Amino acid sequence: MTMKILLLCAIAAAVVPLALGQKSDTWKLVWSDEFDRDGRPDPAKWTYETGFVRNQELQWYQPENAWCEHGMLIVEGRRERKKNPDFQPGSVNWKSNREYAEYTSASLTTKGIASWRYGRFDNACPHRYPGRPLAGVLDAGRGRTLAQ
Repeated sequence: MTMKILLLCAIAAAVVPLALGQKSDTWKLVWSDEFDRDGRPDPAKWTYETGFVRNQELQWYQPENAWCEHGMLIVEGRRERKKNPDFQPGSVNWKSNREYAEYTSASLTTKGIASWRYGRFDNACPHRYPGRPLAGVLDAGRGRTLAQ
């Protein structure tokens, strides 16, 4: 079973260079991605998290589940079995005690590429599943921006 989620068609970070409380017309665009070329997301702007990453989630993150198409970022969640290369029988660590992941997805990040301390983050995020929130679509903080 494959489930496509249309996640992001544009992300922009506008940073306030001066004190807080400035008017919005003083914002300056310092970074953006319009996902306007088909294929893999721009490696100059994005990198990937791989494997079991956080929160004891069931999905295995892998780059193959993300691509750009018609000006949009597609992150695809798949029901597929993926062998865990870090599997250790009897381990108490949640990242290594599962021999397989039953689901895959993608998690893109700007970590090591770009970061912001202050700013305003905008994204356009149409999705095809009305009534279902897209938690984690854009997570800005801790020195990086994460799209998943």
